[in-house]
Amino acid sequence: FMIGYQNMFQPKKSLSRAECAVLMHRIFNNYDFNYSYGSYDDTFLGELINLDYDGSDLDSLRIKDGSDYETFENFEDKVTILAANNCDNDADDEIDELEEDKHEGLMVKVFLDNEYVEKILVYYDTLEGEIAIERSQTDEYAYIVPENDNDPIKYFFDDDIQIFINGRERDEDYYDAYEFDDDKDYIVEGRLLDNKELIGLCITSEDKDDNEEDYIVSGVIKDIDLDGNDFEKISLEDDEDDMHHFSNFDNDLDIIVDNTCHDDAEDELDILRNKHEGLGAEIKVVDGKVTRIKIKYDELNGRLDTEENQEHDYAMINPDGSEGTRKFDFDEDVEIFMNGEDINITAFDNFNMDDTTVYDVEARLLGNEEIISMCIEYDDEETHYEGRLISYTKVNEELILIEVRIDGEKEEFDVEDSCNVLDREGDSTELTSEFVDETID
Repeated sequence: FMIGYQNMFQPKKSLSRAECAVLMHRIFNNYDFNYSYGSYDDTFLGELINLDYDGSDLDSLRIKDGSDYETFENFEDKVTILAANNCDNDADDEIDELEEDKHEGLMVKVFLDNEYVEKILVYYDTLEGEIAIERSQTDEYAYIVPENDNDPIKYFFDDDIQIFINGRERDEDYYDAYEFDDDKDYIVEGRLLDNKELIGLCITSEDKDDNEEDYIVSGVIKDIDLDGNDFEKISLEDDEDDMHHFSNFDNDLDIIVDNTCHDDAEDELDILRNKHEGLGAEIKVVDGKVTRIKIKYDELNGRLDTEENQEHDYAMINPDGSEGTRKFDFDEDVEIFMNGEDINITAFDNFNMDDTTVYDVEARLLGNEEIISMCIEYDDEETHYEGRLISYTKVNEELILIEVRIDGEKEEFDVEDSCNVLDREGDSTELTSEFVDETID
């Protein structure tokens, strides 16, 4: 194994790291060592032939070593299952459970302690080659030209696949959107399950300093999974009906609104809920993590129906292009703007609409068609009347109504709380109860 220098062994000379690597490669590729691995009583290496479960617990496991078979039926309460040969050091090395259709046929090493299986090492099949850049790559599979082969082969991704490009972990959506350069070679080191699906994919380009661009995916929100207020997954369907799934989120994730009906409306959201499913969204991914979600509310244009009651929890709106009136419920976080002024639900409930006035509505809807923001515009130009005061009505010392005779006709006018009185000189004063008693009388 050790050649030395110019055929001289030189036993007291030190080894470089490179020489040590060559030595280890020669040894480990020529001999199979049965290490004790610490305090384990025994180890067995072989091909996984069969495994059975009792519910979620391993019941039996059978391996083959050449012509010898070993069957294991005693297991610790918690058996540690590890991947022995991931293609990247940062890949997950713990396996939740062995599965017949995925792991049978792979090499495994079984560790026993007091005749009980305590740990299982799984050796994935190794795939080496190059990315077939002339073929389409998606978030479900990769076209790879294996080493010593000329034809590309389609390898599907396992649900738990981990992808690394130039040493950085990426999700399937990043791989789907990645633009491979025709002038570069992309070396592949993959790990295969027995069903030939990829469980690990490591890609290295010629230029390892090549910075993969961050990317943006646009589409419709199809599914949102939350753990409390923390995202677990969000799924988008793009214009070509392709699904994109995101499960890696930045700690400083921004959720913003692209189209509120008023500049002063809230454009930042704390969290997305199921009520946002069905809305358009744009997701930005940086370094493999979702850093921003921009959503676009559905838009509604129409007019308030002045013949219907408007309440604190809904609005009756006649949408453009529709002949009828529809009831639209308010979301609990609804924002309402009337001629640019932010008003609360109570003010909307108490607003007295004029049958002769057109109230144009521009609203934003959630996926459940509830209104999240509503902007109302109408002509509120001042109208001037001149006449003689007939009477007035006060409630709790506040003026609420006056009667005025105008051109021989009696007219009633509601009085706003903030109403002012101008004297003949044009000076304004607040319309207080005392002023009413002293002046209007």
